[in-house]
Amino acid sequence: MSRIDGQRTGAHSRTMIKRMVLCLTVLFVLAACEEEPTRDNVGPTNLKENIPPTGETYAGEYCSLIRNRAPFTITGRLQMKTRERASFRVAKGRTERVCLEGESYGGGALSFTITNFLTIPLFHCYTKTDQVIDVFARPSGEDSWIYNVTCR
Repeated sequence: MSRIDGQRTGAHSRTMIKRMVLCLTVLFVLAACEEEPTRDNVGPTNLKENIPPTGETYAGEYCSLIRNRAPFTITGRLQMKTRERASFRVAKGRTERVCLEGESYGGGALSFTITNFLTIPLFHCYTKTDQVIDVFARPSGEDSWIYNVTCR
């Protein structure tokens, strides 16, 4: 290898290092400019806490009406504290009655979960069954939805 070839290799290495530093700088600047989510761009959320309610539990049969106000069929499940569960599927604009028996969470509340067709949870809250559970959904982007449920 001659001295000229060695100088070319060194110059080439320095050029590659400069290009890598430039690319990393650009990536860092782009990452730093990413917009943080705010209350305005994530949509409404339920005000009820997503922790099991405390208080006296009750054992017995619970029936609930689930009204689908979303523009598509919804699936999900109601679950008791003692892990008894009932699955549901409610078509757009329909109301279904779902019943199960077991021990409730505090204050007579049940766990309410909306799932996709693979039963992966999309939304969860704790609610009482003394009133109709209304399920709403609005589009968020191209392929996603924001759910809002009247959890009490």
